[in-house]
Amino acid sequence: MNRRMRVAVDMDGVLYDWIGEMVFLLREHRGLDIKRTDITSWWTKEKIGPKDWDWLWEQRELFQDGNLISGSKRGYELLKKIADAPIITSRPHRVIADTYLWLALHRFPCQELHILGGGQSKTLIPWDAIIDDKIEHAVDAAKAGRRAIVFSQPWNRDFPKLDVGLYGLIHRVENWKEVLDCVNEIALEISIEEAQDEQDSAGRNR
Repeated sequence: MNRRMRVAVDMDGVLYDWIGEMVFLLREHRGLDIKRTDITSWWTKEKIGPKDWDWLWEQRELFQDGNLISGSKRGYELLKKIADAPIITSRPHRVIADTYLWLALHRFPCQELHILGGGQSKTLIPWDAIIDDKIEHAVDAAKAGRRAIVFSQPWNRDFPKLDVGLYGLIHRVENWKEVLDCVNEIALEISIEEAQDEQDSAGRNR
């Protein structure tokens, strides 16, 4: 590539263990008998119940006390060496300060953060590829002709295999080591595509 690649990184489920913090809060403060393995879909309201769900979203701890996803800190640091890596997350605007605080406490070298709300598409931000744990965001990216890397979690494994391979633009990884390998593969793919486009353009201009 003749330019620096842009790889967008989701926060919850990729960097920040949102589900782990959710399970902790519900067990400790609401007495729910719930485990991480019980979460098999991204939308968990049906499993929790409306009252506990509404209570949960009022807790600031949900967005500022979570642990790191395994390997995410080092993985993000290595990613930054080979690409620009804006963090793009869908969170309530009232927790913007909490989000910045968590990133600062964990010393993430993040220079670009976008907090979207109201169902906004992450494709509104320019990037070449996105790392996300929500399949719908990956499909959205593929439909826009961009690449997506699905970070495997229990709540995204049941998605139909046909859609995971949509347009050949969606990849699945199991951990941050595989993220970095996949990013390097995508960079090579884009370089080949751009070289072919330049060649085709030169041929048309002869």
